[in-house]
Amino acid sequence: MPRPDPEYLREDEIERLRGACRDPRDRVLIELMLDTGLRRSEVCRLTWGDLAPDGALVRVRVRHGKGDRPRVTYCTLETWRLLVDACSPGDSRESVFGLTPDGLRQMLRRLGERAGVKVHPHMIRHSAVRRWLKRGVPINAAQRMAGHSTSQLTIDLYGSASDADTAEAFLS
Repeated sequence: MPRPDPEYLREDEIERLRGACRDPRDRVLIELMLDTGLRRSEVCRLTWGDLAPDGALVRVRVRHGKGDRPRVTYCTLETWRLLVDACSPGDSRESVFGLTPDGLRQMLRRLGERAGVKVHPHMIRHSAVRRWLKRGVPINAAQRMAGHSTSQLTIDLYGSASDADTAEAFLS
């Protein structure tokens, strides 16, 4: 029996979330999660030493992902600039956002209520991976960036087109 499609945010919902951000930190948090696909605990453990501008991208090192597996993912320079402006880089061991996993969940819940959007941290992760694949990121690269144990898991979760994707493809 196939897995149900993961919950994700539509582009209009992402825009509503962005518009509901009152604090620049909240906005950059959304952007970073959409760029990187980080899990809730990974966002909260992120330190300034885990971020390294590298040409046109910023490398984001996940030291302890699921199963304690390290990995590298990326954010855009635009997100990096927003992050530096909103959060003032500190010591390499200093937390970027200073949030607990529960604090992040609560912040997103409040933001979602303001925007009229159902949202939770893993939903943003699903949205990130889905966006990568729609942009043409190869499945094996998406698997590595998401920290999935196998590319088959990535295919099982994101490889089939949803009804909305099928209709969109039909109309384009």
